Amino acid sequence: MNASIIPQVFVNAILISTVYALIAMGLALIFGVMKVVQFAHGQVYMIGAYIVFYLTFSGQNYYVSLAGAVVFAGLLGLVLERIFFRRVRGQPLPSMIVGMGLYLLLDAAVVLIFGGLQKHVAVPIRGILYLGLITITKWQIFTFVACGLFIALIFLVLSRTKSGYAMRAVAQDEDAALLQGINVNSTNALGVAIGCGLAAVAGGLLIPTSTAIPGIGDNVIMKAFMITIIGGMGNIKGAIVAAFIFGVVESFAYTYLGNAGPVIEFVIVIIILIFRPLGILKHA
Repeated sequence: MNASIIPQVFVNAILISTVYALIAMGLALIFGVMKVVQFAHGQVYMIGAYIVFYLTFSGQNYYVSLAGAVVFAGLLGLVLERIFFRRVRGQPLPSMIVGMGLYLLLDAAVVLIFGGLQKHVAVPIRGILYLGLITITKWQIFTFVACGLFIALIFLVLSRTKSGYAMRAVAQDEDAALLQGINVNSTNALGVAIGCGLAAVAGGLLIPTSTAIPGIGDNVIMKAFMITIIGGMGNIKGAIVAAFIFGVVESFAYTYLGNAGPVIEFVIVIIILIFRPLGILKHA
């Protein structure tokens, strides 16, 4: 065990945790508003990465491509809500079955449309910063800042806009929201669109340092579910706190324990849930 790399491992954990927080926030928002389990959330993440690749491949600027992926994912969220989730809202178990079906459907669609080969995007911002024992790329800093801005934007929307008030009201009590004249269907659709958009942002931000390939959403959805469960299903603040806990545990476990890392992750989740069965900040 090399203690000198602890600062580097910790910084890496914080950097990746912001991406995890973005993905988990989207999942928590969808569950909080509609009480549906979006099991295909990882596939939306994957689609976001593919959209960024093909738009940049066609000559578009990376940042324009990222915006295009967010818009596409948002529209996809509207379609999923209207056709599938609206019929099972408020029913976690049936919605999970629907989500599993969407998981398979979107996976197959990606293979048919994009093929099975790996896709990669060049890193838009190059350069490395050396801070004592810590090495950080400029792209990692950009990703961290971008995720932080998106997280802040979501909190701003939820706490300062009429649509945000509506989503919070529906999440707390749908019947009471209806009595106050809130259009629950439109509010649900907006929540799903935003949640899917956040997943696409994460996929688009990570593709320059990884690859887009069918199946990349599988690992993502498993981590996102563990994070949202730890934080409290539907609790956005809990998702952020849990994302940083999960990111730190994951980074140190993989660094010092190698292949035993995933086992440690599950053990930590189990221990937390034994003492906090509703999550760190409980359900929304």
